[in-house]
Amino acid sequence: MQLRESHGQAATVQSLRQPTVPCSLAVSVVSRSATNEQNRGGDIFHASALSEDATITVLADMSSKGAAAKRHVEAFLAAFRSEARESRRPAHILSGLNASRAAIDENTFACAFVAYFGRATGTVTYASAGHDLALLLSGRRHVHLEPTGPALGIIERAAFRERSMPFHENDALLIATDGFTECRKSADQSRMFGSAGIVRAVHALDAREADLAEAVARAADAFTAGLYRDDATVACIANVRASTPSGFRRNLPRPPARPPHFGRFSDTGGL
Repeated sequence: MQLRESHGQAATVQSLRQPTVPCSLAVSVVSRSATNEQNRGGDIFHASALSEDATITVLADMSSKGAAAKRHVEAFLAAFRSEARESRRPAHILSGLNASRAAIDENTFACAFVAYFGRATGTVTYASAGHDLALLLSGRRHVHLEPTGPALGIIERAAFRERSMPFHENDALLIATDGFTECRKSADQSRMFGSAGIVRAVHALDAREADLAEAVARAADAFTAGLYRDDATVACIANVRASTPSGFRRNLPRPPARPPHFGRFSDTGGL
């Protein structure tokens, strides 16, 4: 009975809200749930417009699962919003989250990727707390964005750096939790999808079907036969100007006809 209640509480973490981000950004998020209910919960995606010219996003993967995940996810998101109201610097936000016992208690750690999009400067500034996979896509080129600090909750006074990169029209940022990179091949459990599987899915995408996040999830589904050891979330944030033609380029996400299946907490709203 207690286990069933725990699973039920974890299920309440699942939600989907439409993005309230500037029209110059297109956001697509797709998730898959862990096959074992005890391993569900802990992924967070949040996007918020700070102004007409500035947007901040976070993708995080909490170590907690089940009923504890719901409590930790809500606390983490509240702390993130508080930090983002005080600073637009991703490194400062991660430092604040790492120091906050409300966001990360002594029994929890989290990997997180915070990105600030400045429309006026045409840049994306990011800081990564041990996050597994982030790609900056520009045409047919991609750059791996490496972590700039340790996972949250590991080192008490950890230092986090941030990097700024050009974010031109039609560029995109693709970020994914380790539920995708570490998922296993159904016919050979020794093989993982890995970052290589995500890169292959990106470059195999047909220009006519431009939802990158959905393409990555479909490729992982085929690799795993739909069986996941952990929750998995992938998000794509693309720079879409008003002048963008109706025919999307290969690296732009297109809103799906119906909401994708979400296996964890996804939130897009104000701070």
